[in-house]
Amino acid sequence: MKQTTRINLTIFNNNLFESGTEFFNQLGIKLNSNTTTSLKAKDLLKDFFKNKDIFNAIQETYYLGLVDDSAFGSNASLLNKDKISLKEATDKINPEYKGLMVFAVKLKGSYLPARGAIAELTRAFNRVSKSVPVVLLLKYGGLLSFAASERTKYKQAWREGEKIGKISLLKDINIESPHTGHVKILDDLKVKSDVTTFDALYKQWQEVFNVQLLNKKFYQELFYWYLWAVKNVKFPQIRPKEDLIPDDAHQSESVIRLLTRLLFCWFMKEKQKLIPELLFDKNEIRKILTGFSPENSKSSVFYRAMLQNLFFATLSVPINKRKYIREAFKG
Repeated sequence: MKQTTRINLTIFNNNLFESGTEFFNQLGIKLNSNTTTSLKAKDLLKDFFKNKDIFNAIQETYYLGLVDDSAFGSNASLLNKDKISLKEATDKINPEYKGLMVFAVKLKGSYLPARGAIAELTRAFNRVSKSVPVVLLLKYGGLLSFAASERTKYKQAWREGEKIGKISLLKDINIESPHTGHVKILDDLKVKSDVTTFDALYKQWQEVFNVQLLNKKFYQELFYWYLWAVKNVKFPQIRPKEDLIPDDAHQSESVIRLLTRLLFCWFMKEKQKLIPELLFDKNEIRKILTGFSPENSKSSVFYRAMLQNLFFATLSVPINKRKYIREAFKG
């Protein structure tokens, strides 16, 4: 049965080695590193350490362990030890080994890395580890990122190691108040009950980060919501009698308009920060909106007071013509 307990990210307010190990434990993976002290990034990355901001911002680096078949209980570990050092792992791992390494990195101060910078750092760790892929946990400020690289065998038999492919990245997870989307993806990363080998886990994680599957899932859920909404939400036809259309067509068009406007507002909130977060926080809305009752299926207070003013009185008119709409908007 799929685990439903929400991952506790506040552990990352503590020591990064311990919190990183516990994070994977919450995913259902017991890591096996005994290297509890921070490693020097320059010594670890060697020729792949670059004189760039994200590399220079590294404050702490921890080797958290290996993920292989031994993570699934009855399977035997490659090294046949409960706890191993990075040196033991790198000395004994061979090209036939199936597994991955996990590292955790803490960045200095207020430095906030861009997506491209995190990808570059992840590639550097993967280039050092020629035989196995590397998963990277990054902590910076109150945020966390989870990065992994696709790895494939070179077509040329003479080339050593594996080819580094696309970097999959879950970026800027808020430790104290994670976004609902991040929580859902982290939950999907938890080891499923039918996953009993590393290969199966790797396939599961690839599916989680597959953009096409994520998009398909998003639009599928959106479509299901639309089907629910056209049956449960009613929009009055505010138009001249001679312009009235069949009610089912009117309801369908109205729900589609509502959806597109909501998606646009959400995009503005997430990407541009032009719409305050509190307008979509029901606990905050209760404080400022009289009669707000999200549990009441017949209430339209939120739509009339918030959404129609966002749609018609703010975003669709010039700044100098914006004004609060008190009546139902006819459009």
